[in-house]
Formats: sequence, structure tokens, C-alpha cells
Amino acid sequence: MRQTRSPSWVLTGIWLALLSAATTAVAAALLFYVPGRKRIFDEFGLRLPTLSRWVIQASNFVAAYWWVLVPAMCGTILLARHAFGLWTFGNMIAAVSLTLLVGFGLLIPFAMARPMDDLMRGLAK
Repeated sequence: MRQTRSPSWVLTGIWLALLSAATTAVAAALLFYVPGRKRIFDEFGLRLPTLSRWVIQASNFVAAYWWVLVPAMCGTILLARHAFGLWTFGNMIAAVSLTLLVGFGLLIPFAMARPMDDLMRGLAK
């Protein structure tokens, strides 16, 4: 007899794939894009807005603890499945995590663009 995967396993696989892609994109931005911009801002001695400082602090945190974040996110979903026996609860956690990751990922370029624009305007004078 042929076995097929249940829809909840498929849905969880989709969530994990989306979370992995979002985590990779945000981590790459925090590990490579933000430190490069920070070096430029430091060279010119710019005073950064609060949002930019928060993103830089998040970048420093991810650089120090990257090895904990990915397993923790995936483990949260699997733990919810095991503890509650409900894929819907795990999927809800995955949806919230994905939303936060995407939101933060969209915030990164915005937070780094404003000081860069200020720098370019200052250099153009």
C-alpha cells in the first residue's frame, strides 16, 4: 500500500522552507550589508538615527549568536507540534516568525539608507 504525506506535514515543510529562506536573507543582510554600511558611517563620524543604531545592534547580536538563531526557530515549530499535538499551533508560530523576519528584513535597507543619503548630501556640498 502506498503512503502519502499528510497535508499538515506538507504545510509544515512549506513553512520551514519559507522560514529558512527569510532567515537566510535577513542573516545575510545583518552579517554583510549592515557592517559594511557601519564602517562607512564610522569613517565619516555620522550621528546615526535611533532606528539605524538598533539595526546595527541587531547585526552585532546576530554576528555573535548566529549559531543559535536558526535551530531555535526550527526547534520552536517542532516543539510546538510535539507538545501540543497541533500543527496549527506550530504553523501559527511559523507565520508570526516569518512575518517578523520579513518585516525586519524590509526595515534594514530603510534604516541604512537614511544615514547614507545624509552622507551623500553632505559630500555633495
